[in-house]
Amino acid sequence: MVGIPQHLLESYGNSTGCWRQREPEYDADMGVIERPDGQRFTLGTRSLIGRAAYCAVRLDDPIASAEHAAIHWDGSLWVVRDLASTNGTWVDGVRIDVGKKVEITSGSKLSFGRRSNRWTLVEASAPRVRFRRLEPPSYVVEPTGGIAVLPSEEQPLVTLCAGPDGWFADREGEGRLLKDQELLVVDSDHWRVELPPALSGVDDTGFGSSTSWAAFEQIQQLRFEVSRDREAISLALEAGSQIKRLGHRAYHELLLVLAEARLRDRAAGFDEDECGWLYSNELAKAIAADVGKVNVDVYRLRQQFDLAGILEAHRIVERRGTTRQLRIGVRQLEIVEGATLRSTPPAES
Repeated sequence: MVGIPQHLLESYGNSTGCWRQREPEYDADMGVIERPDGQRFTLGTRSLIGRAAYCAVRLDDPIASAEHAAIHWDGSLWVVRDLASTNGTWVDGVRIDVGKKVEITSGSKLSFGRRSNRWTLVEASAPRVRFRRLEPPSYVVEPTGGIAVLPSEEQPLVTLCAGPDGWFADREGEGRLLKDQELLVVDSDHWRVELPPALSGVDDTGFGSSTSWAAFEQIQQLRFEVSRDREAISLALEAGSQIKRLGHRAYHELLLVLAEARLRDRAAGFDEDECGWLYSNELAKAIAADVGKVNVDVYRLRQQFDLAGILEAHRIVERRGTTRQLRIGVRQLEIVEGATLRSTPPAES
């Protein structure tokens, strides 16, 4: 593993993989509450409990309030708070004061409105980053690495990326930081963003020191090894004294086209900031596909780099906001076609 700057490592957790879809009700690896009949609910970073339809945990007892109580993760443990309910909230048989935060742990018994109707906190693990689709059929997208997409891998309209400052959404080159519990609208669907507090014992997503290979900024060179018929394209990343090879994938063709564009513009004397930008439709034509395929390939590339242990892997393909232009994010490039080497060093900045 290349020595990675500490400020980047601290922004990532210790998981591998990139994306998974879950049913919304129950995940045994997070905070889980069980009602008396045995049905279980996974807790988000903040979970509203009550009879209202918008509550994360719905109560069907008529003496419960519409917004009865709230359970949230405070950075190191779970706490419950009564929201001025009519008939009260109990923890282990003791009624809690309105508005007071009370710690709950695995095995804690909770009652909402009716003391005899006991719920149980059966799992008290830390929450993780999740994106919850609110329209039916409801489901949860949970990154298990530093990148995910919405609404699906087959239709990657928004890329969700972990960076040094937190998670952000990249929509056609326009990126912005996300906030916990905000609503994200994607193709008319609403997604609830669940972001646990950072650096507080949370099982955050992204790569940590045990699985990371290098930060993106540490990549000194990207080499393309291309067969004479261009049917096989493999990659070699150089960072420090180490080399990581990424085997042939069909979507490497898109990255090769972007690399060729950046080398071509540099050779023509363009300013480095303007080198290599291609419009989505130009790129689609170059790989004999449509713009939808371009978006999927961009996601696959970012996913591959993420799985390879590259922090901030989304930077492998840059997008220029509002223009629908893309370019390769690595400056130092080599293209080996059979016995032919083509490379041009970046201009001195």
